[in-house]
Amino acid sequence: MIELLYEFLGTFIFVYVILSTGSPIYIAISLCVILLLTNGSINPAVSLSLMMTGSFTSTNFIMYTIAELLGAAAAAKFYLSRNS
Repeated sequence: MIELLYEFLGTFIFVYVILSTGSPIYIAISLCVILLLTNGSINPAVSLSLMMTGSFTSTNFIMYTIAELLGAAAAAKFYLSRNS
């Protein structure tokens, strides 16, 4: 269950850094840090490929995808609320 929290937070941070800075350097740094904290999925397409190769069960895929989508949506909402 903690992995899902990490996935949510990792996706949140990654999307927020992309939206707020747009800097390739900051995006790369945030991605490196996030990959150290999570299983490196932070993208539903990656989660899907993990399921297709047998590394994830379908239940894991659904839970990770929900965490990733919620993290991205929360980051976008947070960014918009700070820049309105």
